[in-house]
Amino acid sequence: MTIKLIVTDIDGTFFDDHHDYDVNRFNAQLAALQRRGVRFVVASGNQLRHLQRIFDQKSPLKTFIAENGAHIVDDQTVITQKTIPTETVRDLVAHVESDAIFAKARLRLSGQHATYVAADDPTIHEPLTRYYLHDMHPVADLQQVQDAIYKVNLDWPQKSVAQQAKYLNELFGTDLFATPSGSGSIDVIPKGVNKAWGITQLQAHWQISSDEIMAFGDNYNDLEMLQHVGQGYVMKNAPEQMRQLGLNVTKYDNNHSGVLAVLDQLLAS
Repeated sequence: MTIKLIVTDIDGTFFDDHHDYDVNRFNAQLAALQRRGVRFVVASGNQLRHLQRIFDQKSPLKTFIAENGAHIVDDQTVITQKTIPTETVRDLVAHVESDAIFAKARLRLSGQHATYVAADDPTIHEPLTRYYLHDMHPVADLQQVQDAIYKVNLDWPQKSVAQQAKYLNELFGTDLFATPSGSGSIDVIPKGVNKAWGITQLQAHWQISSDEIMAFGDNYNDLEMLQHVGQGYVMKNAPEQMRQLGLNVTKYDNNHSGVLAVLDQLLAS
């Protein structure tokens, strides 16, 4: 089956550990893919503004599945926006702030107009936080935020968050879905929304079948996407459990352009 769409996660997948990639090599590949009529899409848990900002002046990418599928844009056209009801956001925030299992967790609300953080969050001046959340709006009370919220992120200094994500799904699983999105981080998004769901929105928009899609990812918030497409690739640097799921595994890791190596093979075929 001919590949018509390529979708990739960025952190730990397309980007190396320094949030960079081989720009010249990829841009040459992108031009070759476009000549073949193959579309290239970034799918990430990050907000749209961050994705547009980091690719601006580097690569001419126009289509983004942001917020793990809750906000999808093709050029200037909004394909889908899925937000969490305000009362549900407030209930979630109230529970996280009062439950000992989430002690020291830092809450971030990703909204249409800004990313809202607690004014006393000790990490808001750290370079890594500012890299991801350059549109931060500190507030005294996260329960009083009025913006439409795509995603709630919980972040705290620990490696495994699978137990906390499972616990959140037990509490709020009727309306929300919590998924580990990286070391010490959980994304909470509307029930039924994920990167695979985001891809289906683009499939309907472009009339592309799942067998005609190739995708790359490294973490559990990529899993539905990788299982949905015809050719799903888990990164060599992904957690071992991800690499044992029967999907393709890249020959090289994210620090050695694992995605670009597969694109070279595709272009040579």
